[in-house]
Amino acid sequence: MLAGLRRFVLEAKRPNNWRKASRDWRKAHPFCAVCGLKRPVEVHDVVPYHLIDDPASKPYNFWIRNFITLCRHDHRRLAHCGDPQCFAYNPKIRSLAETVSEYMIHCTR
Repeated sequence: MLAGLRRFVLEAKRPNNWRKASRDWRKAHPFCAVCGLKRPVEVHDVVPYHLIDDPASKPYNFWIRNFITLCRHDHRRLAHCGDPQCFAYNPKIRSLAETVSEYMIHCTR
């Protein structure tokens, strides 16, 4: 519940281009890029929003290229390096997601 409220508050402060791109990205990429889980997934900014100069001026296409879809577990663990406050970030999350996903194909349960 709190995570959903937090996401709502964060997204409400983002520019319209970011919000539209986020909705479109989530529809087009409904699965976690790491484990393949469908729900719940979160849209992660590869380059953190707070590090982008003048984010309100960025076009829709900028944001679409900056997203990756992750489940909550992989979002915290891999994209934010386990930081519970989500201040740390992993600039190589795309290549890490691809590597872990490929590895998981070969695992048996």
